[in-house]
Amino acid sequence: MHRVPMGSGSPDISRPARVPTNPNAGTTTAPAAPATATPAAPAAPRPAVAQDTFRRLSTDVAAGKMPEKDAAVLAEQAARPGVIGEAQAIRAARVAQALPPDQRAQFQQAVDGAATDTQKAFIYKALSAGHPVSEVVDFAGQIRGLSDQALLKDYTLSGPLGKETPGLEQQFSTSCVPSVAETIRGDADPIYAKNVRAQNDDVHLNAPDVKNDPLRKAEKQLLEGTGGGKAVPFRPNGTTAAGAQPTQPKKVDDVLNSVSQFTGVHYHQAELGKDDAGRGSDGQVKLFDQMASQLEQGIPTPIQVRTPDRTRAHEALAIAVQGTGDEQKFLVHDPDSGDTAWLTRKHLMYGAPAFPDWVGSKYGLSGVAVAQEQLPPPAGATEVAAR
Repeated sequence: MHRVPMGSGSPDISRPARVPTNPNAGTTTAPAAPATATPAAPAAPRPAVAQDTFRRLSTDVAAGKMPEKDAAVLAEQAARPGVIGEAQAIRAARVAQALPPDQRAQFQQAVDGAATDTQKAFIYKALSAGHPVSEVVDFAGQIRGLSDQALLKDYTLSGPLGKETPGLEQQFSTSCVPSVAETIRGDADPIYAKNVRAQNDDVHLNAPDVKNDPLRKAEKQLLEGTGGGKAVPFRPNGTTAAGAQPTQPKKVDDVLNSVSQFTGVHYHQAELGKDDAGRGSDGQVKLFDQMASQLEQGIPTPIQVRTPDRTRAHEALAIAVQGTGDEQKFLVHDPDSGDTAWLTRKHLMYGAPAFPDWVGSKYGLSGVAVAQEQLPPPAGATEVAAR
């Protein structure tokens, strides 16, 4: 097990490599997580989130810059984990409005031709990620007829439906930060996510006999070229080979922000100091509140967890939130296992049963990547409604 000395503070861990059985089998053979660790996702969009998104888009509708039906679709879909966050929905609307008239008409035709509202949201998402209209139109044709589950499985990287949609697993023993960055991009850019899944054998595995060469090449470049670390594969027994180095502390932001051109979000990771690292401390509560606030805005939020003795750390990605107070739950993707599950605040203080290494190591929340871009209050409101 790779141990991170306090002098480096780098958030990366190692884990036993899993041996694949059938590359197409997904996670059906994996042991199920405890029921309490993976509560069901909300069955329907949360009304307050949809209302706020629509209110933020209402000025564009009133100005004739956006069809009201599209604003309604984006508002509803923004409340569904893994589809399109509120912040990205608003970014997508702005990008669409800035298109030249002929391209705007082509894009609108593609949106109007979609069979489901989820497809429409994914089309907007592809545009917001920076793809040219011609490519977005082709993408719209490719996904026409796909179910919501197929879109969330094959056109994201975080696995927002949990066991049904296995997510991206880090390919090296110390590459959790680059893996989180890749996952952020994949959730923001469905075309990229599909390409990653198509070009690699199984993004949910890192075993030596699984041919994930394109993914490993990109992850190595991020870890070594941007993060100042050293990419070394897991040993057969799952231990870290000599020479492996995690993302350097001062480079974490650089790695996370290497995908900002596709997401429109820039992060600065805030971490608890040694004197404020206790479970349930004021500092940790503030981190929870910051994470919840960003997730309510649809901003995916990288987080850091540490062992109680602060000798090991790990980076993960929170993608959704539900509830408030002590019962609040966060949908978290763990690049260590590639799995995604709903975790309570308690799980994020003392170790998450859904992720075996987390509960064994008693990982607790120790850092949150704060987004530079925060949404203003919706039109007609003095503050963002409490949800």
